[in-house]
Amino acid sequence: MDFIGSLLLITLPDEEVLDGDDNEGISQRLQQEKQEELQISAAKIICDMADYEEFLEALCSSAVVNFLCIVLNQVPKAVEVVTDTFGKLSIKEENLVVLMDSAVGDILESSFKTIPFHRPKEDDEALFDQWTRDIVALSHCANTLGRLIKYNHECQVDVMRIIEIFKYSVHQLRDKPQIPDNVRLLAEMSRLF
Repeated sequence: MDFIGSLLLITLPDEEVLDGDDNEGISQRLQQEKQEELQISAAKIICDMADYEEFLEALCSSAVVNFLCIVLNQVPKAVEVVTDTFGKLSIKEENLVVLMDSAVGDILESSFKTIPFHRPKEDDEALFDQWTRDIVALSHCANTLGRLIKYNHECQVDVMRIIEIFKYSVHQLRDKPQIPDNVRLLAEMSRLF
């Protein structure tokens, strides 16, 4: 088994089930948290590997792309890392065909439509941290979708969503000009028109 296969293998759920009815809910939650941490760590390693051309072919395998799609949909804390990875994989034009065959375009379209972009109050640290990851992920989605469109791969980007994000972002910039959180997102979305 190669390194990438081993990396993906460690992210699978542990089959051991702890005995005892009282601890079952707690153990399942702990097991889920452990699995999510492993998935996030694996996604980060894959993202780092995508910086090197030597690994790109292996990272475009269906196993890796499927893993990234699952993590994108199931682990909210990984949204930024996974979308960044798809952006890195899409830099080479020949990889776009593989990504489209694996339905990455559809998954990124869906993510772009559903990732929340309204800024929460900063007093809820967990919610604010997730929003920060979501805004960066929207930028990565827009970047990758823009690249797919540039090379004539069919993508259906919701124009009303883009306009809604633009309106909200411009309003935010007007209210808090010293905090331009959404500037990169706006720049990436401009490529989608």
